[in-house]
Amino acid sequence: MEKADDKNTNGLLSFSARELISDPDACLKTMTRENKDLFRMLRRPLNYGCVSIAQLSFAGAGEKARAKDWHRRMALGDTLNSKTDWKYWLWRGCFVRFRSMGALSSPDAPAILFVHGFGASSQHFVKNLVGLRTANLKLFALDLIGFGRSEKPATHYTQHLWEAQIADFVREVVREPVYVVGNSIGGYMSMSFVADHYPSLCKGAVLVNSAGSLGESAPDEGRTQERLSRNEVVVNISKGAIFLLQSQIRSILVKLYPTRPDAVTNDLVRDIYRDSTDPGAAYVLESGSRLPSRRTLIDLFKGYTGPLLVLTGSKDPLNDASARARNIGVVYPKAEVSLLDAGHCPHDEVPEIFNEKLSSWVETVERTPSSKSVAT
Repeated sequence: MEKADDKNTNGLLSFSARELISDPDACLKTMTRENKDLFRMLRRPLNYGCVSIAQLSFAGAGEKARAKDWHRRMALGDTLNSKTDWKYWLWRGCFVRFRSMGALSSPDAPAILFVHGFGASSQHFVKNLVGLRTANLKLFALDLIGFGRSEKPATHYTQHLWEAQIADFVREVVREPVYVVGNSIGGYMSMSFVADHYPSLCKGAVLVNSAGSLGESAPDEGRTQERLSRNEVVVNISKGAIFLLQSQIRSILVKLYPTRPDAVTNDLVRDIYRDSTDPGAAYVLESGSRLPSRRTLIDLFKGYTGPLLVLTGSKDPLNDASARARNIGVVYPKAEVSLLDAGHCPHDEVPEIFNEKLSSWVETVERTPSSKSVAT
């Protein structure tokens, strides 16, 4: 990855148009005077405006723009857009989007960090951020590198990379130990993070239909060297797979939301579609076929002694989620297990119930002496 050369404090970016593009005035004039009608004409094939005129103008010219320039301009557009509260953090030279809200100025408010699953983004937690913003909580959600509106460099994506990103985000942006809440593969990343960084960077973990094996560790079988070279054939196959999946986003999500399929909003579908069109999106999918062997959840529990909440949608079509949740309770007796009438993404399918259980659990943990000692 490129090294950071932007001047910022702790990696937080306060964009100036002059810093990001050489002639922003010309860019805006081009958007309004020359390209407006063209982009309006393209609105229908671009999935009914999931990429807006402004976003397209700031994002550059697709394949003709370098990926770095694409994300620079997109970050500029997001920052100048008064309708969003998105922020950007520079991590290892890459633009990373995040959101923060709630009691950010309260020194006594505990911090919660939401970590999304594969193919999703921080936008998947919008119902939780908005629903909990009046509580005495500091709320954060970030786009993992390679997902959402974060940069998608041609690098090797592994669970180690994402764990390092989460740890650095807590150090540099949150600046205090967090309760980390992870869904799907984000749950596995969260558990990996807390196993390695409790209690210095985290106060507790919440697994939401988490990925990760509950079996014994698997040997790496000497495949590490093989992963050092990118398979361009697989990259091209990944591009084709993304193209095919784009037309099925809604139908896939509806299957994952069996209790309340109406919770699959147009915004959610558009966000996932838009994110998949960024330069470099195929690299993440390609890396997924070559991930190094992961530690099992059992391995991670052995390295963790803190509080754990398991919020599981019992109707998850991807696995026997209820049995998995109960097994976690057996393997890690400290865990509080709660089954929800939902599918793979209960935080978004039944957000009111999810938010109440999450906030109540954090409040309970905060009242315990052990939590106070960790915070100090």
